[in-house]
Amino acid sequence: MKFMKWFKKILMLVLIILSFLSVKNLVFSAEEDEGKWKGVDEAVIEKIAKEKGIVPREPLISLEGDLELFAFSLLSGLSGFVAGYYWRKLISEKNDALSLRKTAS
Repeated sequence: MKFMKWFKKILMLVLIILSFLSVKNLVFSAEEDEGKWKGVDEAVIEKIAKEKGIVPREPLISLEGDLELFAFSLLSGLSGFVAGYYWRKLISEKNDALSLRKTAS
């Protein structure tokens, strides 16, 4: 019985180490291939814009790297919270106000 417990622990440790190594290899191989793959912006949109003679301009608010993704996620979550908070007023009370207006006329 003790052998099975130790065997399970060792097997779990080996699986954890192998999964960590495989994830590490995926991350580092993605960094190496970064120059080979272009995003849709570079591959399609910029190409069409150059053909049409449109020059790229700087964004209104310039954010570096993942800060842009963080700001987008934060503002999306905030706007979702506000819309969810006022959902009742936007949908149900709006219909009540319209029905009251029709009966008053």
